[in-house]
Amino acid sequence: MQNRSGILRWDEYRRGLQMLLTRIAGQGRISELLDASDSSLEVDTFFRRMNWSGRTKGQAEALSSRARAICESYCTGANNAFARRAPWELKLLGYRPEPWTVEDILLVLRMLGYVTLAQSQGEMERLLSRWSRQALPGRGSTS
Repeated sequence: MQNRSGILRWDEYRRGLQMLLTRIAGQGRISELLDASDSSLEVDTFFRRMNWSGRTKGQAEALSSRARAICESYCTGANNAFARRAPWELKLLGYRPEPWTVEDILLVLRMLGYVTLAQSQGEMERLLSRWSRQALPGRGSTS
């Protein structure tokens, strides 16, 4: 769907639950909003220490007018979709989505960058481990 300026808006069929859960986790609010268990508190503590929400307001204000317009259009589409139909899984827990903001976009981007880096590092470590096992005589397979 596009608005009058031709900027793409958020499509309600694109992973609303994933967006909301990612934001809740990134803000370190799982135990506050969804599950008050000790394990959720540990996850919240980790994410709060990472401080991915920190300084997002300043970064949002520093965006170019075009980038800001694109982000705001996306947020408008997301908020309209959540107002029409929030993910049923979160409704069961009594959670009502807070408005999606440009700062939330920046938070999710930070988290994606971290996860991507962590996955890449893990894959590289496995590859180096396999190579070292193959290179050392008597270790690993030679094929």
